[in-house]
Amino acid sequence: MVDTTLQYLARDKLYEIEKPYSAEFEVGEHDGIQKTNYILSTETVTIHPIEPLDNFELSRNGFCVINEETHVNESEALKCPEVVEAAYLNQLKSILARRFPEYTRLEPLEVVVRKRDPRFPSNELAIITHEQPACLTHSDYSVHGALLQLESSFPGQEKYFENREFDMINVWRPLVGPNDDWPLALCDYTSIEPERDIIAADRLHVDRIGENQLLFPSKQHRWYYIKAQQPQNLLVFRNTDSTGRRAKAFHAAFFNPHSRGPPRQSIEARFVAFR
Repeated sequence: MVDTTLQYLARDKLYEIEKPYSAEFEVGEHDGIQKTNYILSTETVTIHPIEPLDNFELSRNGFCVINEETHVNESEALKCPEVVEAAYLNQLKSILARRFPEYTRLEPLEVVVRKRDPRFPSNELAIITHEQPACLTHSDYSVHGALLQLESSFPGQEKYFENREFDMINVWRPLVGPNDDWPLALCDYTSIEPERDIIAADRLHVDRIGENQLLFPSKQHRWYYIKAQQPQNLLVFRNTDSTGRRAKAFHAAFFNPHSRGPPRQSIEARFVAFR
């Protein structure tokens, strides 16, 4: 187990009258305009290793681990993710269809490649060549945010996904293993009180608005990660679903004081999985 800290959204009275938001672009902070209204709370937590690796279920806990070989050229993925994206998504699509037969159709949304800058998490980073680990506890979409994402990803095709049941699924793994540097922690959904612990937040983009979900701190939360994660250890987790009732996995990268390896390199893929 690892004793460390995680960043939560603080249980502040501000959010009784104001919805959390964050702009994904630089704004001129004048006349009271701010890039975000997040008030963060750094909480001490214990993160437990997932042992055995098949100990969790997507339907109950919001995440699971499956062991499958996938093939990605690491240097190409870091240099130009678009080169490997199609082939990697096809590999995952086949794996997910075989492992989760409840899904009748899987459509890829995007691939994100991250490489931690050695200076991270310093605020002094000037030029960043890759996305950095995401440290705020969150899920990528709310129910409304999922619909907004589908409208953006599949414009004009609303009739094909409206009134359909679907899950928003992520598949996460390191590009190189074993990895213990800023690994991904996931919260067991059975330890969350949804009405009390979860709040929707706006994500403001230059050309659109998205909505994800953030987590308020609770001593009841149970966090897990894969120790010395290898590329074949695929973390599969649900961000949300069309009903809003299924288990979902709030997640965040965390500092691991026991890590002696190189800076993390990871690849994650996002899918909409129709039932």
